[in-house]
Amino acid sequence: MLRKSKKMVSIACVVLSLAVASGMTACKKDESADAGKDGEAKGKMLQIDAKTVATIGNHELKDYEYIISLESEKNTLLAGEKLEAGSEQATAFLNGEADGAKRIDTAKKNALNAAKQFGILLSMAKDDNLYLTQAEVDAVNDGLKAEIEKYEASTSAENPQAAPDQSVPQTPATPGIAAKASKDKDGTDAYKKAEEEFQKTVLSPYKLTVEQYTALMQSNKLTEKFYQTYTDKVEITPEELNKKYDEVKDTLETATVKHVLLMNEGTEAKKRTKEESKALAEEVLKKLNAGEDMEKLVTEYSEDNGAATNKGEYTFTKNDSYVQSFKDWAFAAKDGDTGIVESEYGYHVMKFISRQPKPLADVKDDLTKFLRDQKFEEMITAAEKDAKYEPVINHEVYDAIN
Repeated sequence: MLRKSKKMVSIACVVLSLAVASGMTACKKDESADAGKDGEAKGKMLQIDAKTVATIGNHELKDYEYIISLESEKNTLLAGEKLEAGSEQATAFLNGEADGAKRIDTAKKNALNAAKQFGILLSMAKDDNLYLTQAEVDAVNDGLKAEIEKYEASTSAENPQAAPDQSVPQTPATPGIAAKASKDKDGTDAYKKAEEEFQKTVLSPYKLTVEQYTALMQSNKLTEKFYQTYTDKVEITPEELNKKYDEVKDTLETATVKHVLLMNEGTEAKKRTKEESKALAEEVLKKLNAGEDMEKLVTEYSEDNGAATNKGEYTFTKNDSYVQSFKDWAFAAKDGDTGIVESEYGYHVMKFISRQPKPLADVKDDLTKFLRDQKFEEMITAAEKDAKYEPVINHEVYDAIN
């Protein structure tokens, strides 16, 4: 119904990519249990012993947070050239120049810019004294653990020799946090084996450990909580709501039509040429205009697979994914109109039924969310230009990363 704004999509992609990293090896738990705005004890999020690449506001961007973003940038460049990461050709390509700069340097700048958005959200959450409760931390950990177990089961079920997919997962699972490990027949920790396989096949292309992946998923959850907390507080006035409704109401309008589809070459049972299909469509239209019942004509002639159940009737908006010529006719037609529309499928004998606007009451919640998201984006855009959030780079660490 409403187009998701590009800025929100961008932020979501950044958070998702940065969420793909978190491990267990060199981690410790935050032992603090301060009470904050929610009045609940602060959850014990993983704290990774890692180097700081840059400071963004009051968030220290760690090397693993930055590296996942950089590896994504590099992989995109290499995929375009069909080069394998780590190969001599890939290294030479990345160290080559494009537009007056080394590709690797451009990738590093782009990665830092993407990570900057993530850092701004975490910095703002901290400024707002926002944190995850222990229940929220546990939910992230349990979800990740379940995903690793699911991954292990899917890769070993029917073909244990098969190489698993190396794409970055949507929500992979976490280490053995608050979970009893199962044992296989020879006494080996089965979950630990699954975890190691997951890290090797899924995370290692992005230079991540399971611990780092876990920590990032927890941070990702915090950015989501900040977004929700912020947008819940945004006030949308009746004037703003009415203005947005006036801007989009034409796209929310629904049209209802009935049609008889005559495919270009007919069906398997009734073969025709395109010219014969057009002639048949004109014959059906003539019958319709002479007063024959549309549903009867649909039953007798239509080659649309859905005709048996919907009697040839469709209701849709301008934004729905219907054939454009079909939509154009429906939203230009008036009461009593009939006609023939040509599409890649064939000829459609059309009858206009109705067009209905969607009242504000029906879309108020969606419009309110859209406007709140818009104000959130505007706030983030302003923050990106604020000197407070300009990354202060630790060049000793940043320059060493390639």
